[in-house]
Amino acid sequence: MKTIVNREVNLADCLFAGRHYDGTPLNETVDENNAFLPESVNKVALDISHTSGIATTLMCKTFKNWQKLTNPEKGKRKRSEYDLQQEEYGQEEEYGQEEEYGQEEYEKLEECEKGEESSDEESEIPTVSILSQRKKLLIAGYVQHKLNLTTGKTVAKEVGVDLTSLAYKYYAVGEDSSGLESQLNERIKRLEADWLSAFDESFTIEDFKNSFIAVLDRSGSMGGTPIQTGLLYLLIMSKIFRIKEVIYFDSYTEVRQLTDDDLDGPILDLLKKIYIQTEGSTELSKVFELLEKRKDSGKMVMIITDSDCDPHPGMNSTISAFHHAFDTTKNRHLPTNQYVIMNVKETSMKFPYLSFHKQVAYVSGTSTIVFLIEALIQCTKLKTQLTPGMVLQRCLESKNFKLPDAILAGMNNSLFFSSRECPEETEMYEIYQTWIKRLPKKRPEINVDLRELVDNLY
Repeated sequence: MKTIVNREVNLADCLFAGRHYDGTPLNETVDENNAFLPESVNKVALDISHTSGIATTLMCKTFKNWQKLTNPEKGKRKRSEYDLQQEEYGQEEEYGQEEEYGQEEYEKLEECEKGEESSDEESEIPTVSILSQRKKLLIAGYVQHKLNLTTGKTVAKEVGVDLTSLAYKYYAVGEDSSGLESQLNERIKRLEADWLSAFDESFTIEDFKNSFIAVLDRSGSMGGTPIQTGLLYLLIMSKIFRIKEVIYFDSYTEVRQLTDDDLDGPILDLLKKIYIQTEGSTELSKVFELLEKRKDSGKMVMIITDSDCDPHPGMNSTISAFHHAFDTTKNRHLPTNQYVIMNVKETSMKFPYLSFHKQVAYVSGTSTIVFLIEALIQCTKLKTQLTPGMVLQRCLESKNFKLPDAILAGMNNSLFFSSRECPEETEMYEIYQTWIKRLPKKRPEINVDLRELVDNLY
């Protein structure tokens, strides 16, 4: 059993060891033109496509590094604005390290060449001959795999892949080496299957879109994972729900409009239209001023931020922005909206500030955002207030989050959909209590004196 599991989990190791996934050795035979046989190349490409998502991504980066050994321009990695931002927030990514490794290996080979020949600056660059025959074949299979992704013959696996960082890297660098477009399309396809089933003739995607406003904090503190996560889900929501407007804010606000051509075109082109860099400070009041000026009323406003939008009164106007928003003496339209704050700086699910205001739901955790969107669809369809309890329910009911029936049964309690002003604490307390009551009873402990038992035997 262990052998079978290791074989399935570590499929990439097979290729590096010189064999296909079916156990047959790689056919490194070449024809009269010194080209590998098409069937050999296609079989390697097929193996790459069968590898798990994250393993494929890492494996393709290795193949790409090998390619750099044949090209000094590609071997010398340029420091982009994205690299500087990653260093600033202490998030040197795996792919960054791998690319540096590829360059280091190239430089060592270049030094060897210079030692053998001359130190002239225009000395010949190492060619693919420095690579083993096996590496050449794997590179050829990698090139064929990329071609298959482009033509649609192969679909890239996205489960287990960190699309947030890959997508942002593509925005910053403009290079797709691991089938990002296919992976994004697969993610969208999977989420469409989960989300679009909630719509029908009585509640259409157009109804949801018209009642929804997407706002993204792009201030400097959002750098790294927060901005990458927020942008990825703005991209996904725009594509699935055909959202044609996104509001960004920092020290000021920016509104970007999307067209039908943008939404119907390639996903990577839409990515370039939506993605943005971080800058400025977190001034949420600027968003409220814009919404009030535009007379946006009765909307569901989703604000993706990094928790700097603390609703508690503080020293500056940013922190107390919500207190001004619900002031009916100053605002006519803002108090009619419902606000959802998604904190993408946290990774785990949390529900801070439960008792702040009945029209404001605070939810934390990048792992929670999919369930939040499902809850947004549900409450918009039912025309009810969104509560953290609804987000928790979507998580517990997820097919990817299997729980014992005893816990799920607790969610049928009527208090879970309570319409009281602050029902969330009661909702989660009820779930916990039901879970405790329905746990299997412990067997009574029997204390046995082993010495006495042994004595009785003899």
